[in-house]
Amino acid sequence: MITKKEIYKIIEREWPLHTSELIKLLNLPASNEREYKKSLARLKYHLNKLSSEEKIVSKKLGRSLVFWPTKIEKLRVAHELLEGLF
Repeated sequence: MITKKEIYKIIEREWPLHTSELIKLLNLPASNEREYKKSLARLKYHLNKLSSEEKIVSKKLGRSLVFWPTKIEKLRVAHELLEGLF
């Protein structure tokens, strides 16, 4: 059974991640389309929870969902602000 904490630790370590990459890193069953969709549904539940708790940021790129830690997003925004000053 996967947990939010486990998923968040992987996202912090391996960002940015795509959902299929996370399925592989968590060794979730994905040998056929049915297993893949089931694993994806479980994973998206936890990703939505992490996103609503503002621990991760996600962005849809085409049909892909990519996510990274909120701390990194804050650093990116701070970097852009500092770049504008100099």
